[in-house]
Amino acid sequence: MLAALYWGSRKETRMASATCWRKSCTLLAQVGLHTAAFADTTPDSDPCDESPQTGYRFSWRSPGKTNEQLSLHVLCGAWACASNAVLLNVPDSGFYSFANKAESYLWAFSELIEVWDPLEGIVCKHDDLAWTHGRLSAALPCVRRYLRTALH
Repeated sequence: MLAALYWGSRKETRMASATCWRKSCTLLAQVGLHTAAFADTTPDSDPCDESPQTGYRFSWRSPGKTNEQLSLHVLCGAWACASNAVLLNVPDSGFYSFANKAESYLWAFSELIEVWDPLEGIVCKHDDLAWTHGRLSAALPCVRRYLRTALH
C-alpha cells in the first residue's frame, strides 16, 4: 500500500521543510508506526546544493526484512521544475502492514494533509497508482482520497 500526497511547485525554506518533516515523524511515532526514537532523529536530508530550486529530500526506512519495511520519503520546497510529494510506503506483510495498522495509517494520512497542505493525496495499492494529465487518475481504486477544494 501507498499513502501519497502531491503538490506542484512551491518554494519553501529548508527550515520550514525540516519543521514539517519533524512534525510528520512525530505524528507517525504517536500512532506507533515506528519506534519513538525515530521522532527525535535529525532527518537524513539532501538539500540539492547544485540546484536549490529542486527542493529538499528527507527519508527514513524502518529496520527489518526488506519486504516488511515501512518507509517515508519526502521531496519538498521544489519550485522550478519538480513536483513535491510525501510517500509513505506500507509493506504487504509484517508488523507495519496495512492489515495490521489500517486505522493508524488512515489517521496519519489525514494528519499529513494538515502538515504538508498538498493539492491531492491517495491511499492505494502501489500497482494501482496512475496519472492522467499530471494529476492522479480519477478512477483509481483506493482506500481514501484527498483533493484540495478551491476554498482551502
